[in-house]
Amino acid sequence: MSGSSVGAMVVGTVFIMVFGMATVSLIDNVNQSIKNSDYELPDPKVDIISFTDSVQSPGPVNSVSVFSGGTGYSTGGGCTTTTTGDGTGLVVSVTDDSNAVDSITVEQIGSGYEIGDQFTIAGCGNADAVGTVVSLHEQIVITIKNMGSENVLISDIWIILSETSSKSMGIPFSFDSHYSGGNNYFFPGEQFTTDPFPLDNTAHGFSVTGNPNRAFLSIYDHNSFADVNS
Repeated sequence: MSGSSVGAMVVGTVFIMVFGMATVSLIDNVNQSIKNSDYELPDPKVDIISFTDSVQSPGPVNSVSVFSGGTGYSTGGGCTTTTTGDGTGLVVSVTDDSNAVDSITVEQIGSGYEIGDQFTIAGCGNADAVGTVVSLHEQIVITIKNMGSENVLISDIWIILSETSSKSMGIPFSFDSHYSGGNNYFFPGEQFTTDPFPLDNTAHGFSVTGNPNRAFLSIYDHNSFADVNS
């Protein structure tokens, strides 16, 4: 067989192989397109069962009073506190009368406090003034239920709050950012409730004194809403 004939056969063989591979690839892509067009995205049915905005104890501090004025204080802020209870994070400002605390204003609300808890103003003065928790801020609690037949990843469930009279809309936040139940998946028929949480401008788009009256739930193509129960 001549050299030119061998060369022609090799070229022909390579051409057929490449063409065959391209044909297989094209058919596979067409079949994949058909699969994609026939595939239905899941439609989980997760509903908001309740949405409350009320005082929950323990909780963040709203107002305080002076129990004993202590010594060595001057008017100013940024005073940290300590308590024998479970509360943490309360920071206050004070005014003084003859170096004793005359009034206390809450700067940072903290968490985990009960009405009647006493705290020492330890970050200012001689750390011997004592205050009392008088009232707590309201906190949000949201309960949801899986009404459908799909398992849902809890981290895929998002909530947004709104206040209808002022047409104010909050910032979306994930349900699991306030849920400590330890479950990753939400199975059909299950009902989960958030831990009580105070509103926060950065996290929710409303301040702790805000009054949203509606909650929306969003997951994939499914939406739900509920009005607030005070």
